[in-house]
This record gives sequence, C-alpha cells and structure tokens, in this order.
Amino acid sequence: MTTERLNELFNSSTSNLAICVGSWFAYTSCNEHALGSWHNGSFYIDFEKLEGSEELMEVLEALGWSEQEREELFIQDYQGEPIFEGSNCDYINPAHIADIIYDNGVDLDRDAKKLAAIMEYTGEDLEDAIEKLDDYDFYEDMTGEEYEEQLVCDCYPDFDFDKLGWLGGYVTIDYEAMARDDDSIYECEGGVLVTR
Repeated sequence: MTTERLNELFNSSTSNLAICVGSWFAYTSCNEHALGSWHNGSFYIDFEKLEGSEELMEVLEALGWSEQEREELFIQDYQGEPIFEGSNCDYINPAHIADIIYDNGVDLDRDAKKLAAIMEYTGEDLEDAIEKLDDYDFYEDMTGEEYEEQLVCDCYPDFDFDKLGWLGGYVTIDYEAMARDDDSIYECEGGVLVTR
C-alpha cells in the first residue's frame, strides 16, 4: 500500500460513502487505534474508491493495525448518503460493505440516494437493497404530485384542456389524489421511489 493510495482513499470530503472503520479489540483495549481508522488528518476512508475488503485490510495493515485489531471491525462513523440510517452500525462489518459495493459494481454517484430510498421503503439492509436496484426507478427532488403530473404529461403529450372548449376551464386533474392512490410510488426523503 503506497502513501499516494492512502492519501487518495482518505481524501473523502466529497464521497457519497466515507467510513471511519473501528475495531472492537482496539476500542476495548483503548489503544492508539481506539478512535478508528486515521491517516493524514482524516478518519474516513472513501468506500467509493476502495477495491473491496482485501484492499481495506491492506489499508489497515499499512496504518499499523494488528491482525487481532483487523478481526472484529465495525462502522464507527460514516459520512455521505444516509445509507445506514436507522441501522446499528456497531454490528455492520465495513469489510463486508466494501465487498458488496465493489463486487456488484455499485456506482454511488448514481445510486446512493436510490439505495437509501429502497432501504427506507423496504426496511432491508444495503446488500438486499443493491439486489433490488433494478426493481425501482428513483426521481430525485420530486414529490408524488410532481411525479404524477410528469407521468400524465409523458403519457398524454397532446392533451390540452383548451381542446375541450368552454368545458376546459372547469376541468382539473387532482395530482395529489393520484399520488395518494398510486400504490406503485413511495414518496421519501429526497424524492419518489417507483416500482417498475
């Protein structure tokens, strides 16, 4: 593990998922690694750049972590998208998360908000949410009403109330009711999740 690669992995200020990796052994021993992964002023490893658990172990070894410290890892803290919101990070192994993201080729720039929405909607963990990425569409920064209005415009592009003559002034579409009655959408933090 080169210093350049360590610097790259710990340069995580713009990452969608940066994790401070903790060790239960280090934490309970109150040793120098008790506060988690640390390099060059940063505690957070960029998991978007990390190439699986094997590289994570190389990082920790380069930081001087013993084999015993690398055995029982947990997510001490994280920054970025709320992928683990509502989860007990004390029981999530970051090495497993590194493999899930790397092995499945997850693009967190594109899919982080969608994954968080799937997890919020289904109550499932990150691994199950990744498996269901293709089952949903996600419309960021949109309400259910806005989604229904866009759907009507897309499905009926030539529809014009003016074509109804004087009656057109009295006809409206209740997009709020459409959103409320549409079982295929889920309005969540940051957008609308739609079942395919």
